[in-house]
Amino acid sequence: MLDIFRVLGQGEEPEVCSARPLTAEEITRVLGSLWPTRADFERIYEEAYEELDGLIEERGYACYTVLYDEQRHPSEIVFWGVTGD
Repeated sequence: MLDIFRVLGQGEEPEVCSARPLTAEEITRVLGSLWPTRADFERIYEEAYEELDGLIEERGYACYTVLYDEQRHPSEIVFWGVTGD
């Protein structure tokens, strides 16, 4: 990702040019499950992007979360954010 120089862990304060993980509450509220799949994320991205966008602090920030397969095994990490330009 452009403009992202640091990936934060849980509990670290968001800072410019960093990506922070979603909290369990945010994952459940926005993606509908603690084990969201790629299909869940893509549906929200297509139908209600403002929900995901609302998790971004401001320009120059990003979020990330783990996505799972149908057996609830971690399968990938998804990042999204807003450029600092």
